[in-house]
Amino acid sequence: MDEARINGSMIVTEQIPHGVAIFCDDIREEVGGKSSFMGVYGSDLLTHSDFPLVIPRLGLSIIYREPAGMYSGDLEVIVFLPGDDDDKPSMQVAMRIEELTTTSERLDDENSKGKFLIVRSNSLLGNLQLKQEGKIKVRIRRGGHTTNLGILHVKKIKPSQPPATPPA
Repeated sequence: MDEARINGSMIVTEQIPHGVAIFCDDIREEVGGKSSFMGVYGSDLLTHSDFPLVIPRLGLSIIYREPAGMYSGDLEVIVFLPGDDDDKPSMQVAMRIEELTTTSERLDDENSKGKFLIVRSNSLLGNLQLKQEGKIKVRIRRGGHTTNLGILHVKKIKPSQPPATPPA
């Protein structure tokens, strides 16, 4: 695997497929090919609600990159919700490469060696049924290879204690 480590952090090199998932409350497509993300989550989605619960909407933006010609065939986006078995994700969506308007092939540039297939896709997932605390995991599978894109930890937090009343 082409990777390097600096102070324990993995630095991905260009020779392996890699990507990222951004989790947020809403995604808006803007003029000029831009996307705006509202309510972006860091590593955690915190709730005061009891489980099971329903998330009315969750924005998911994925960016995936692989060296051109490394794999063939269509992409499959896989989403695991908390409580899913490792072999039974809640969502599996096939994406035909030819139909993705957000797919491009980048030519040589100063920072890259060779050509790359780059896929960008924004989705709004509705009425997600979460059975329990845990992780929302996003993967892409192509050519028999699975690439981890991101994890969002779903956690219940206790309501804050009411502030103490100052003495009169």
